[in-house]
Amino acid sequence: QVSPGELKLPAEGLSGLGAPLNTLAPTGVMSLSWTALELLREGPALAVNGRTVLNMRDMGSRLAPVRPLGSYELAMDWRGQQAKLSLSTVKGALLLSGTGSLDRGRFQFSGQASAANGYEETLGNLLNLLGQRRMVDGKNIIALEFK
Repeated sequence: QVSPGELKLPAEGLSGLGAPLNTLAPTGVMSLSWTALELLREGPALAVNGRTVLNMRDMGSRLAPVRPLGSYELAMDWRGQQAKLSLSTVKGALLLSGTGSLDRGRFQFSGQASAANGYEETLGNLLNLLGQRRMVDGKNIIALEFK
């Protein structure tokens, strides 16, 4: 059993996860918090039960003319060797959302990025780096797909 807690993390460390994060060179204030977590050994693997939340506040990028781009929350609900992921925008010019999962070490995520009203032109180049544009209800949306 792990007691509830919080850990401050350097946003710059996200660059180590590879493309496109290494290109974006994220900045900001991050913290990982968790409820009481239950840790169990399942053979060679570790099973986790509980909830962790990665808060990303005032995030920016060297490639973006807008600072900060926004604040975001990535919630992870753990059940054994699986977690359901949910990304949401708290506030900001760059809107991010999506859902995904971690299943025995395999990561899958489906989401979208877009510019808040009034920021479409300013963030156009940054959005182009994130993926392909498609029109949804008259708005340019970038699909974020990771498998």
